[in-house]
Amino acid sequence: MNDSNSALSTCNIGDINALPAGVLYVNHEGIIQYLNTTLQNWLDGIDCIGLPFADILSGAGRIFNLTHIQPSLQHSAQVEEMFVQLKSSAGSLVSLVLNAKRFANMDVYVFTPMGKRQHFEAEIINARKKAEQSAFATNEAYNTLQELQQALEESNRELEALASTDALTGIANRRHFQNAFKQQISIFERTQNPLALLMLDVDHFKSINDSAGHDVGDQTLQRLAELVSSCIRQGDIFARTGGEEFAIIMANTDLDTATNVAERIRTLITTSKFPHQMVTISCGIAVAKPADTPQSLYMRADKALYVAKNNGRNRTEVAE
Repeated sequence: MNDSNSALSTCNIGDINALPAGVLYVNHEGIIQYLNTTLQNWLDGIDCIGLPFADILSGAGRIFNLTHIQPSLQHSAQVEEMFVQLKSSAGSLVSLVLNAKRFANMDVYVFTPMGKRQHFEAEIINARKKAEQSAFATNEAYNTLQELQQALEESNRELEALASTDALTGIANRRHFQNAFKQQISIFERTQNPLALLMLDVDHFKSINDSAGHDVGDQTLQRLAELVSSCIRQGDIFARTGGEEFAIIMANTDLDTATNVAERIRTLITTSKFPHQMVTISCGIAVAKPADTPQSLYMRADKALYVAKNNGRNRTEVAE
């Protein structure tokens, strides 16, 4: 590893190894240069220096890396609180929360465990064992177990909702989108019923943040989510997939219908009132083909969105 690298020069390796978080250095070619002791221990002593970062990701994680993590690093030089799964040396999956920052010659990834739920479940399991050992000697012990079980169920429901919902807009988040998208592709493969993916992006969103501040930017995204939700069916899956990027999965929807929906949304956004200024969006549409995978369909819709941006914005383009 190059000693001159700015990402490494900011912290002594001994200090990094003492952190209660996993740290990974990956060069811009995607090759792992260093991992600290904490992350290595979480991954059962894995030896991955010199390997591609994708090699320690789960199958879904590899797609997520291509479609979200790397684009975020390229466009905004950082990634915030993304759920990923890494493969240990034994092949098991370790669930972690990822934050990352791009430096001049290196990407620095910081991983923290999804400990809240695991800690809570450990307490419940321990309480259950104690109750079983006492053979429910008293009604008080039995009632305590029932209360704890109910608390676990409620906690699981809350955690599942948090894990699937975008905190700012209240719509689905990236994680829910990924899972739902894979399910819809599987359904399409079995039935060949039409499936459309609509991606949309707020035009010149950075200028809104720069001129009016991030609070107004957040209000703009919240307002947009409300307007789009009013234009789609109850069964459509509407998700925020990036900072100002959104996607809609539309089952049983052909190209003409998807195009009409996109144009209806685009027109509504253009003619609606927003906190700071008029807002426009660009849209890209792709419909599933027999050979499509989640990654290929996503890439075709994303490419159509890119064409809409390049052709002047505030328009809808359809993938080939």
